[in-house]
Amino acid sequence: MESDSGPLRVLYLEDQESEYNDYASRLNPLLMSLGYSELEFDWAKSTPEFQSKILARPHIVFCDNHIGKNKTAGIRIIAETRRQYPDCLFCLLTSHTIHVEALGAYVPNPDIIISKIYLGSADYSKELKTFFESRLKRSPIRRVDLTFDLKKHQPRHPNKKALTEAELFSMIEQCIDTGRDGKESGLSSVSLSPVPGGASGSGVYELRVLRDGKVTKVPAILKISDRSNAIKEHQNYVQYVKWRLPYTWRVDVLGTGLTGEFGAICYSYAAGGGGSPRPINSFIRDGQLDVIDRVIRTILDSDNQTWYAEDRQTDQDARDYFVSDRFYIGGNRQREEFQSQFLDYLAESARENNIPAYHDDGHFILNGRKYPRPNKLLFSRNWGPVKECVCHGDMNGGNIMYAGGDSSVVFIDFQRTGYWYLFRDFISFESSTRLEFPTPQSTTAPNWWTRLSELIELEGLLHEQGWRCKDLPEYGAYVCRIRQAAHSNFKNEPYELYVFANVIHCLWLFQKASTWGQEKRLRLAAAILAGCEFLRKKVGDDA
Repeated sequence: MESDSGPLRVLYLEDQESEYNDYASRLNPLLMSLGYSELEFDWAKSTPEFQSKILARPHIVFCDNHIGKNKTAGIRIIAETRRQYPDCLFCLLTSHTIHVEALGAYVPNPDIIISKIYLGSADYSKELKTFFESRLKRSPIRRVDLTFDLKKHQPRHPNKKALTEAELFSMIEQCIDTGRDGKESGLSSVSLSPVPGGASGSGVYELRVLRDGKVTKVPAILKISDRSNAIKEHQNYVQYVKWRLPYTWRVDVLGTGLTGEFGAICYSYAAGGGGSPRPINSFIRDGQLDVIDRVIRTILDSDNQTWYAEDRQTDQDARDYFVSDRFYIGGNRQREEFQSQFLDYLAESARENNIPAYHDDGHFILNGRKYPRPNKLLFSRNWGPVKECVCHGDMNGGNIMYAGGDSSVVFIDFQRTGYWYLFRDFISFESSTRLEFPTPQSTTAPNWWTRLSELIELEGLLHEQGWRCKDLPEYGAYVCRIRQAAHSNFKNEPYELYVFANVIHCLWLFQKASTWGQEKRLRLAAAILAGCEFLRKKVGDDA
């Protein structure tokens, strides 16, 4: 039977073989006393060899300070390396006293400076053991089983960095760190499977731990993003989630991990008798529409107010607020780009279907119907000040997990959590419902203009009924329930501001929709056109 924990992996940079043999033999019993089942000691004889071997991300790195003719080479090498390997524990070995001036010349500094003179003595070994027990950054795991090709299920990185298996395994070890006594951890291996519909370009995986050779019953969610987003997400969790949301709404953070380029957060998931957790979007696509009501009852209903219980007034009018970095569109230039993408799509699709389409300064004319251009309508007048509350910030159905059965629906992905327009979460979930709702079955598929007209009519009926809408076909009935939940939380908030924000949100989504199917793009287009038409009638502005 395999040992519970994996080997503690150590890398030692030393260019003199006699020195390596001497000090490695002194370090070996010290490291074995930490309680891990195995110790793998690797020797790098030169700096290039060290740079190659550290790619495997050992748990502990020892650098001799005197390499070649340079008596402070170790300090420099650690300073150049440690920032990219924050998951490794860096130890500098030296026979000399290191003065603060030498340390100050290079940053980051070693985690510890170890005296070669005292290494091996009983008292010094006791002190070093205490240090290693408290400062090791991850628990060795014997095996990580990937059920997928990592190249095909990569998290996106802004600099297009590829996640390596060594980085992935290191972050898993950090996330499931159980303390320093490896003999008592009971952890032998983990398995990792991709969760479809990952959020915000992150890698989202189901993680299951084998304890004492048996798979644990409760799955966890491992979310991997680029380093800065992962750090921000954990900060938001601590600030806005940990002490603000009831336990049944939220996942708990089991652990975090960082490498030089990536960061991981491991969330618990209380399956409660259900199966493996999946995003709510996948349930909606499969026609299991009761999950929409489950999200409304659990999270959005006013009886469960937490984040939405308190609002605050901003000093910004809606037309300024919704083009600031606080919402989706960053400034007038991006606003124009989003509108152009949308109108270009309408014009090109109309021509392909022999539908006349053209526009002037204030309108877009489609098959004889005149619609206001979104940009001019939305941003040519004041709409009133905006109120904020704490929101998830990206509460689309890809970020709400459910395992079926009696399990709870819970959030993941807190990168955007903070103070936002108070209907932001409702609008995000409404959009997921609109876009993922199964396409109605019919014997013959309607042409482009017929389907768009049907959807515009549906969206128009939603606006005619306002907060009290009901008894509408297709996704309309569920959008009604979401809007009613929004109104129950903020009864004094004007409906037209909800519509304003919803149009902005749909325009923002449209610039992501170039690879989406026609039905999704038509639903977005209908929401934008019908929303603008409602607002035009509301303000009596025929501009």
